Amino acid sequence: MCIGQIVWSEKLADGKYNLRLRGVSRARIVAELDHEVLYRTARVELIPETAPDDLARLTHLRRTLASAVLPRFDGDAPAKRQLEELFDGDMPLGQVCDARVSRRYRSN
Repeated sequence: MCIGQIVWSEKLADGKYNLRLRGVSRARIVAELDHEVLYRTARVELIPETAPDDLARLTHLRRTLASAVLPRFDGDAPAKRQLEELFDGDMPLGQVCDARVSRRYRSN
C-alpha cells in the first residue's frame, strides 16, 4: 500500500470527492485497527524505497511504464494528465506505481 498526502480535493455535486494524493512512502499493513470511523485505519510497517543506481536504467523503466499505461486513457482526460505529471515528476518509481491519481469517496 502507499501512504499518501492529499494535495488537492474537490467536492462534487453528488456528495463524492475527487482527491489527488501524493505518495509519501510505501508500507505493508501489519494490523487493521478497529475504530468507529468511515475510513480504514491500520498499523503499518514502512518499506524502504529501492531504485536502480543507474539513472539511464531508471529513466528507461519510467518511460517503459508510461508507454504501457498512458495509451489506455482517452485524449486529454484529467486522469491521463495526472498520470503524465507523475511520470514526468521526481517521485520514486515505486510510488508512481502505487499512486492512486484520483478516487471518489461518498460523504455522509
